[in-house]
Amino acid sequence: LDRRGQVWERIVQVAGGLMAERGMAATSVEQILLAAGVSRGTFYSYCRNKSDLVVALIEPVFEEGARAL
Repeated sequence: LDRRGQVWERIVQVAGGLMAERGMAATSVEQILLAAGVSRGTFYSYCRNKSDLVVALIEPVFEEGARAL
């Protein structure tokens, strides 16, 4: 992955871990930013809001399920 891809992967992995631990509603964008070590501007250059990030987290699960059918 290039640098941009690595940053996005880090954001997604950190967000997934925090949401698994605390729940989606209880995990703020600010917590994700701090844990991932990225700025608010960086975060929003990848997604419009936390909902976009949640979609990025669950999309692979649905794709895998669709392939299994």
